[in-house]
Amino acid sequence: MNDSLNHLPEISKADWLEQVNKDLKGADFADKLIHEREGIAVEPLYTVEALPEFADDPNTEFLEDVDPDILEAISDAGGQHLAWSMVEEFTLSAETDLNMLVAMTRNRGIADMRIRVAQDADWDHIINEIRKLSAPVNFYFDITGNLDEVMVDHWRERIGFLGERDRLVQAIEFDPLKHWAQHGKPEDAGKQMHELAQACLRFSGYLQDCRLIKVDVQDIAEAQGTCVQQLVVCLQRTAAYLDAMESRNVPLHELIQLITFRFGIGTNYFFEIAKLRAFKILWQNIVQVYVPDIDFIPNPYIHGAISTNSFTTEDKHTNLLRTTTAAMSAILGGADAISLPVYDTELPMDEHGLRLAANVHNLLRYESYLDKNRDAANGSYYIESLTREMGEQAWTAFIESQKS
Repeated sequence: MNDSLNHLPEISKADWLEQVNKDLKGADFADKLIHEREGIAVEPLYTVEALPEFADDPNTEFLEDVDPDILEAISDAGGQHLAWSMVEEFTLSAETDLNMLVAMTRNRGIADMRIRVAQDADWDHIINEIRKLSAPVNFYFDITGNLDEVMVDHWRERIGFLGERDRLVQAIEFDPLKHWAQHGKPEDAGKQMHELAQACLRFSGYLQDCRLIKVDVQDIAEAQGTCVQQLVVCLQRTAAYLDAMESRNVPLHELIQLITFRFGIGTNYFFEIAKLRAFKILWQNIVQVYVPDIDFIPNPYIHGAISTNSFTTEDKHTNLLRTTTAAMSAILGGADAISLPVYDTELPMDEHGLRLAANVHNLLRYESYLDKNRDAANGSYYIESLTREMGEQAWTAFIESQKS
């Protein structure tokens, strides 16, 4: 009984296609069973032949001198790590009681907060509130608006004011390109890039492991852009920052560790997984172009923001299912941080909605055990094929755009 599967004959893809063509009785296979989605042909079956072939990675040589017992211990750990950070996003004002908000956030099991403010002057209040916190939380500051010398000076003062609390600040995310995409490129764009370079040079010594530049393409996802389009725009904006900072003497080998990437995540389950996986390969490509002599390329820090494009107002609790599906895509795609919207977008600060969103994280982590495997999608014929197709299309389009 145990050997029954061993007696089954191996079926190749060619054998399968031959049988399918017989069953179709003359109908065209491509017209009948292959459909196109976002410019990518999707077949009904993928086999091992769909797996891309990669050359041996020379970077793996660093493992040769590691004690085998350590490698065995790592393997036995079974990936016992938190695979993604659970993030909540808030827009605050000068009236916000941050201590109370942090307490409520931690009660939901969330330890990371991404903050933006109603107006820039409110940041002084938020920084002062952080000094008074009784419980630690990791903060990500989302800085919008045009950069100028005054803003850079203010942030240098605020960082100094934080003092011993600076370890709580994971990122101060400047993203002028996203602001220009929404409001138009200003005449003093070069001056603002100069100020961004000054921020990178002057802040990096104050905040250890703090990211200072955000490449945000959520706007492309919200505008119904395809996965390939999102990847192309992400590469274009990344290249624009690298070009601008390199010309202003910011060391690129240091800069690549100061960038965070934000993608909108929809409900096209397998495509969203492949999109994030493809970007990790594209990131390796673009870094090697700009820093060809680099010894080690860190993985890109990816923040997946679950989109509300598919949300319905008729049966709002259905949005929880769509949020869960999208969150699974982000996790399996390898996102480092994930933020979920509440199921009722008309009540963005509703405590019940926030708790349900947090429980989606908990469900996927503690009941589905999605944090136990670092790359659970690895080896899937379909996802690997999608990853390769998206990556190749995006890289080709990006290279063509750089020529013009």
